[in-house]
Amino acid sequence: MTVSAATASVTVNNSGTVYTVDATVGSELPAPTERANGMSFLGWYSDPECTVPFGAVQSDESRTAYAKYDTVKVTFGNGNKQLNLGDTFTIPCYDGVENALNLKANTTYAMRFIVKPLKDSAAGEISVLGNAFKFDAYNAENATAWTPAAITFTTTEATALQLAVVSGSVLIDDIIVYALDYTPEVTVTAGNSNVSVTKPIAQNNMQMGTVTVTPADGEQLKAGGILMTYDLYATAFSEPVTTRVFLKGDETGNVFTYYAPAAAKNLAVSAEFISDGADNLETVAVSIREKSSKKSSGIRFRTRVANDDNIKNVGFIAAPVALMEEAGVETLTLQNAESCYAYVVEANGVFYEQTDAYTDYQVILANIDEMLDEAVQVVAYVEYNDGTVAYTTAVSMSYNDVVARMNKVVRGITSYYSDEYEDTRNKLLKTQNDGAFSFLVLTDIHID
Repeated sequence: MTVSAATASVTVNNSGTVYTVDATVGSELPAPTERANGMSFLGWYSDPECTVPFGAVQSDESRTAYAKYDTVKVTFGNGNKQLNLGDTFTIPCYDGVENALNLKANTTYAMRFIVKPLKDSAAGEISVLGNAFKFDAYNAENATAWTPAAITFTTTEATALQLAVVSGSVLIDDIIVYALDYTPEVTVTAGNSNVSVTKPIAQNNMQMGTVTVTPADGEQLKAGGILMTYDLYATAFSEPVTTRVFLKGDETGNVFTYYAPAAAKNLAVSAEFISDGADNLETVAVSIREKSSKKSSGIRFRTRVANDDNIKNVGFIAAPVALMEEAGVETLTLQNAESCYAYVVEANGVFYEQTDAYTDYQVILANIDEMLDEAVQVVAYVEYNDGTVAYTTAVSMSYNDVVARMNKVVRGITSYYSDEYEDTRNKLLKTQNDGAFSFLVLTDIHID
């Protein structure tokens, strides 16, 4: 004897098309056979906003199942489309309206695509609703390789999506559009405090939002303790990345601004809290200072220190890793600094930025034009009134290491190294940057 599984009739809403399907009770609805070309089906949901999964079909089913889709992908019959200066291309949609993609109003979207400049094209721009992606002029490198590109934009009203070539001439392909209408996932990895995150909005062709922390009694946010992870949605961009969220959002020191690339997807935030009174300092950012007619190449190290009335001194220790290896030193401290000719400088009164909760200090290692491949270790420290000292995690990077992480290409760089070590020189300058920030500059940190 054959026993048939019970079925139920379910009303479904597939991108505005409503119909019924027979489904097995206790099982999930199968993916729709009729779906928009190029769109990725994410599942069935029980609400029009697609926030509550539909789950298993019930015997007395009375709910409507709503199909959720992720992206709209545009492909071309010949493999790509040529766009020249002044051209406007309206991306087709799949809802029966000719040559228009109907977007929701007041919603942030990302558009990912690839470009390749046409021969002899000057540098140019592709614009969507006033937000632009800039591409390089035609050269030997981009003549054969496609360049990943992305644009973020926020609609003010339901509109068709158009690409406008402001300048230059390019081939374009693999256009994918997806909504960023979601709140990043939040995880507190240590502590009992609360964290909230806003939905990303489009700003300067980036995704931007805020993270707000509310420390529980007896807890404080660990310096640099907010991390954001995201995917760049396609293998053409990169592997998933993790970055710190540390930019000041307000004067309390409990609100932070986050930025993510236009092509970032699946944003998630984690935060770590520690007990009040614990040592709380960390290097939160490393960046480069590019060489100009007025300034030498340099590396910036930015350290965050939680405000504490018991702190007597704040400072930095820096040395080329080659000198440390010669002296048998792995991690810089005040005790071993002299043995490897390290720089030791106090930063008291010279802070980069300050809030009610923390103070940021920044040191710039300058005049390193001839040692851009040489790693330098930097450690920040605080000395307390009782004489004890706490250190940040040591950071060892070269100028070119930082450049590589920033996905920039520096050409014409030669490595410099000498086996002869002479006395190092330490010139400490207190520099004002337009009256806004103060920071330390270490000049002539070198191997010669």
